[in-house]
Amino acid sequence: MKFFLKTFGCKLNQYESQLIRENLISCGFQETDSIYDSQYVIVASCAVTQDSVKGMRKFISSARVKNPEIKIIVTGCWVNVYPYQVRKMQPYLALNNTQKYYLPAYLGKKDFKFKNQISGFKSHHRAFVKIQDGCDNRCSYCCIWMARGKSHSRKPGEILDEIKNLVEAGYKEIVLTGLCLGDYGKDVNYSIVKLLEEIEKLNYRFRMRLSSIEPQDITEELIEFLRRSEKFVPHLHIPLQSGSDRILKLMNRKYDCDYFANLVSKLKSHNKKFQFSTDIMVGFPGEEEGDFLNTIKILKELSPVRVHIFPFSPRPGTPAFNFKNQVNSRIIWERKKKLQEEVNEIVKNNLESQIGKILQVLFERKKDKWWVGYSENYIKCFAQENRKSLDGKICDVKITGIDYDKLACYVQILST
Repeated sequence: MKFFLKTFGCKLNQYESQLIRENLISCGFQETDSIYDSQYVIVASCAVTQDSVKGMRKFISSARVKNPEIKIIVTGCWVNVYPYQVRKMQPYLALNNTQKYYLPAYLGKKDFKFKNQISGFKSHHRAFVKIQDGCDNRCSYCCIWMARGKSHSRKPGEILDEIKNLVEAGYKEIVLTGLCLGDYGKDVNYSIVKLLEEIEKLNYRFRMRLSSIEPQDITEELIEFLRRSEKFVPHLHIPLQSGSDRILKLMNRKYDCDYFANLVSKLKSHNKKFQFSTDIMVGFPGEEEGDFLNTIKILKELSPVRVHIFPFSPRPGTPAFNFKNQVNSRIIWERKKKLQEEVNEIVKNNLESQIGKILQVLFERKKDKWWVGYSENYIKCFAQENRKSLDGKICDVKITGIDYDKLACYVQILST
């Protein structure tokens, strides 16, 4: 029995897809790279935006055109939050976030025993490890708490065992992922810092990264750990969402702009290599031109290395869905375009300031004549090396130039 697995959404979804993949293969299923050659198409779904739902619908329709006999299985957040939308697609199976791990049993493997750890990560040299699920923050625009429930943590020993196995299998970077990483351990009298300290003690050479962490969860204790850690990279993804305190309050975010700016300044003061990336939402209900300009202003002041921009997407069941003063879609599109132009200039200036600096890059693939990878502080880098393979290697490099179209750096290999 052959399956094709398509994952939408976040790093947490990617980890869980790998778990599903390995459990299916352990039961005798075979993964293929072709819908034409599969009996099942598994959609690991996302519900966070209208665009993600639109993309899943388009993919399912396309799969049925390519293979009319295919059986569509939809799993995950879309099933939890908007099951009526999923039913309209008439899938063979629709499994929520609890049921999806038992997919082999739904497909006839009655003696199936669930394996709760991954042993690899398909097509990656970085491996994601889930440490936490659920969220208690209840941002007014977000539907994912409906899909994932309250914050809950994996056992530290289980996480450490999984990391050991992945590093022993050759993975050079471990990315800890979850919905609200700063909440890790609060339900079991533990903490994210305690977990990081245990990972730091592992007697292996690898680097460690958090997928994302909320500003209010970056404590003095965590900052001190980052300052002295030898494994943790000098980069954090810290969602800002808006540069307007008024909009942040409407979003039910737990910080203001001054807090965010002071936090980033403090992190940079502890490590000259430190960079941060962030998320910005455009067109939240009630956002006025002044709010939008304040967002541009704070980004210019803080100089992130990467910014994910996305338009407000009204999600049924969330408070913001019913907010008044919805922003016109044309204005949202114009602001998104303007912000992207501003962000491109901000990132270009940031990258130019890196020329001549020495960094460490994990090279993950070769495209055309260039080896492609990311530095410890999350700068995309291109290198030419024809004598030997750089695949999966961490190399010392010197930044020599900028690719302004791809917002990346050219580097010279110093050592492999």
